[in-house]
Amino acid sequence: MRVTNQYALGRWGTAWGFRIAAAVSILVLFYLALSSSLSKELLGTGHWTAPSPNDSNSKHTAEPVSSSLAEPTQVPQLDSPAAPTSIIEVEVEATSTAIIEQPKPTFIESTHVNKNLDLPALLAQLWKPKCHPLENPVFITNEGIWTKPLGNKVVVIDVDTRVSEDNENTLLNPNPFDFTKLGGRTGGHLNHYLYALIHGYDYRLIKAADYPDRHGTWVKVSILKEALKTHDYVVFLDADAVITHLELPVEWLMNLWNYKPHTLIAMAEDLDIPPDYDPQGKIILNTGFLIAQASERTNQMMDMWETCPEKIEGCNHWKHNWAHEQSAFSYYIRYNFTEPDEVRNIPCAHANGNEYYEEGKGACRGHFVSHNWQTKEKTVSILQRSVMRMLVDRLHSHFKDEQHTLFVNGSATPYPIQGLHI
Repeated sequence: MRVTNQYALGRWGTAWGFRIAAAVSILVLFYLALSSSLSKELLGTGHWTAPSPNDSNSKHTAEPVSSSLAEPTQVPQLDSPAAPTSIIEVEVEATSTAIIEQPKPTFIESTHVNKNLDLPALLAQLWKPKCHPLENPVFITNEGIWTKPLGNKVVVIDVDTRVSEDNENTLLNPNPFDFTKLGGRTGGHLNHYLYALIHGYDYRLIKAADYPDRHGTWVKVSILKEALKTHDYVVFLDADAVITHLELPVEWLMNLWNYKPHTLIAMAEDLDIPPDYDPQGKIILNTGFLIAQASERTNQMMDMWETCPEKIEGCNHWKHNWAHEQSAFSYYIRYNFTEPDEVRNIPCAHANGNEYYEEGKGACRGHFVSHNWQTKEKTVSILQRSVMRMLVDRLHSHFKDEQHTLFVNGSATPYPIQGLHI
């Protein structure tokens, strides 16, 4: 099997904050332009109103008229008698008239929520044409196992003990983001949330309590154990690990990594360097990205992993020493679950490392999951690139679909130009 990184990495400059702000704005406007039905519904949520000649207060202001979902007001057509015109004639005195410039009309938005404009539906629709078919092998030679979308059987989770409403530029803070100062942790959370929205997975940002007797990263084991009680599949990512190609469903990735119906968990291999091997000579698995499947056997694994420091000789060393729960799993837990494919190793090049890291001679570049251990701020750049890549592609596709209307070739029309239809 050979995996090819299809996307060359360009230089994106430094003004990322402004780019993502513009991307979000364009995204919304672009989606509205694509959907004529939504445009029509929008017109039903408010309307233009012009001063009436019979209204004593209409000489200088245009009074808004509230709209209702029960009785939507139609937008007047330009050729309709009720349509506003550029000037109106009003009576000033019995013997004279005056031309009063009509003020610009005011558009009044309805306070009712248009459910067709819900953000999850908008994002899913934007990415839908580019989402990779589950059955399309592309990078693999065998037929895929996961051929139907899993939807909300999958939950994507972020776990943190530090999140707070008091922290600016974070998901919990009520204030708008300052995109020029977006932090790496928030960039990761937004990437995971967006990925879940695109593919219809559940998403949870979980604030866990600090462990009283071990390092904080151990909380992921306890939370993972709980998440498997409510969902069939759990996708866990550290905040510095991000999905690079949001159009690829997790089901497709499971096919790529030969994730079987009886697989308990899949993790990415660590770097091929001496410190990343366990005493048995096997490469350590990185817990910064994993996919777990609910089963009784998985529950046994979670129980053993969580209680490893107390019940397995030598595991107590990893309560506080790096790499904590990660080393505990690779040194002890996986050797108790050795049936074929119970624990799947994901190639390091696929789901560990990143494009910015030079160690390991570039073998681990995070083609599908970029894990930015030493470049945590890069999650923002990757998020922005993912959004802009999709948006630009959709804009171009839309233009090509409408090129017969949008493009006018006047290059053969001599000057002075006459009769060029625009």
